[in-house]
Amino acid sequence: GLSRSVFSQERDQQHVEAKRPAPPLISHKVAVVSVDDATRKRLTRDAAEDLLIELQAAYKDLGFRKQVRKLAQDVTDQGEFIAYLNKVALPVQRPVLERFGFDGSDLGVAEMRKAVQDHMRAKGGDDKLRVVAEATMQALYGDFYEVVRGVGLHPELRAALPPDKGRPARKAKEEEGSSDSEHEAKDALPPCLHWTGRPGCYEP
Repeated sequence: GLSRSVFSQERDQQHVEAKRPAPPLISHKVAVVSVDDATRKRLTRDAAEDLLIELQAAYKDLGFRKQVRKLAQDVTDQGEFIAYLNKVALPVQRPVLERFGFDGSDLGVAEMRKAVQDHMRAKGGDDKLRVVAEATMQALYGDFYEVVRGVGLHPELRAALPPDKGRPARKAKEEEGSSDSEHEAKDALPPCLHWTGRPGCYEP
C-alpha cells in the first residue's frame, strides 16, 4: 500500500546517499606555485608571529571546521585531503593575507609561507616562532593534525595536543578502562580510517 511505497522510497534514498561518489581526484593536478624570491613580500619577525596567530583564530571558525570534517569523510586519500583542504582554507585565509599585504590567492599563501620561513630557516632560527607556526598547522588540521602531520614529525617538533587528542579512540578507551558502547567508540574515531595510505597508528 501507500506506507510500503513511502518506506521503499526512503530506503532507495538512503541507498543513493550511501553510494555518494567521492569527489574527483585533484592532487595530481595541483601545480607548484612559483614565487619570485627577488620581488616577494617579506615580514618582520613580529609581523610573522601576528599573522600566524590571526590564522589560528580564523581556522577555529565553526563553519570551516565542519567543512574540514566533511572533507575527511568524503575523500579517500590523505593526499587528496590535503589538496582539497588547501582550496577550502583559502577563503578563510584571504582576509588575513590581505591584511598583511599579501595577495588573497595561492600565490599569496606561498609568499606568506616563505615570509614566515625566513625567520625559522635563518642561522639560529627562531624556535619560538617555529612553535607558533606548528600551532597554526594544528589549528588548520584540527582533529586530523596528528594523523596528517604530527605523526611524521619528531615528537619535540609536534604541536602540543590535549590528552584526548591524536590517539585512536579504541586505544584511549582501553587505557581508560571505559565500558562505553561500541557505537560511541566508533563515533569518536576520526572519519579518515577509510583513507588509503593513512599512518599505521590509525589502523582499526
